[in-house]
Amino acid sequence: MAEPEARPHDPGLLTIAEIAKRYDLPESTARYYCKRFLDFLPHSGHGKRRRYRPEAMDVFAIILPEMKKRKDAAAVEAVLEESFSRVVVDKSDTESALSHRGSGAVFAADIDGAAFMTAIERQNEALQGIASALARFASAQGEIKALKELVARQQNALERMSNELARIRSLQDDAESTHQQDMEQLRRHLGHLAGELHKAQSE
Repeated sequence: MAEPEARPHDPGLLTIAEIAKRYDLPESTARYYCKRFLDFLPHSGHGKRRRYRPEAMDVFAIILPEMKKRKDAAAVEAVLEESFSRVVVDKSDTESALSHRGSGAVFAADIDGAAFMTAIERQNEALQGIASALARFASAQGEIKALKELVARQQNALERMSNELARIRSLQDDAESTHQQDMEQLRRHLGHLAGELHKAQSE
């Protein structure tokens, strides 16, 4: 079943391409933002016929800096919740869009595209978490290495101190042995002098 021709473009509404050009964005990025935050962007129509009202640009002006700062669409959505109401979808637009879809394959493709971008976003968040964990692990490994080096230095210092203490003890033992020998020699010399003196007095 052939799709009917699109209605003439309302000059007051914006296409994704026009939004991308206005904010100097890749069209794929603008399309993702439009799908991800569609509930907050006033629009008309569905799928390829969807056009965005001028007031949607106020919302877009919040989305861009918040995505750069937070890099988390869920967190940005929470910020939008504080300042904007969710868009109420016009039922007549929905019915018109469904009547133009035929088998619904294009509509499913739109949904799949949004789901794919959401999956990419979650995968990116998971990769960032893994990178952060690896960075913490690398930091911990560096700290462990530094501690091992410190322990090795302390062990070397302790070994040097132990060797020095052994050397001092050896010197002390030698000094005591020499002192004892000197005292013994002195006692023998004094004994000899005492004997000589006694002998001289006897004569």
